[in-house]
Amino acid sequence: MPFDNLATLAAIDTPRDQSVANGSSIAFLLEHMGRRCLFAADAFSSVLGAALTSLANSRDGRPIELDVFKLPHHCSKGNVTANLLAVAPAEHYVVSTNGERFHHPDDIALARVATGPAPQPTIWFNYASDTAQRWSDPALHAKYRFTTRLPDSKSGPGVLIELQAKQ
Repeated sequence: MPFDNLATLAAIDTPRDQSVANGSSIAFLLEHMGRRCLFAADAFSSVLGAALTSLANSRDGRPIELDVFKLPHHCSKGNVTANLLAVAPAEHYVVSTNGERFHHPDDIALARVATGPAPQPTIWFNYASDTAQRWSDPALHAKYRFTTRLPDSKSGPGVLIELQAKQ
């Protein structure tokens, strides 16, 4: 898929996930030592967005800025929406899938992350899949101001993100 215009790709209207199994996912926000990590499971964007908006409103009304956002449903276009990314911008986005069963992550969802409100985000892939390789193009990074991280080919699948405590 050519990536001539990620904003156009990100703006494609897609059906929202309505799977009963995914709708029963348990997602959670971990806040510890000044850091915030959202583990979104396979949750619906509407449910996550509403919960994060409610949390933001109970605090100062600003979006919940995340350090790490494990994207819902393996970065499916039915679960990763522009509205969700707007209420919870992150420094690091995690895509957890090898892509074998449902062929995730979706390019549309990744385009939404790359063109979303987070300044210069890093997208982490836990497998060096064909999709992850395609999104690791330095020209794409330079044009859209994001980076990708893939596992070291010698160590196999998986990545490690280390966060230091915030003061």
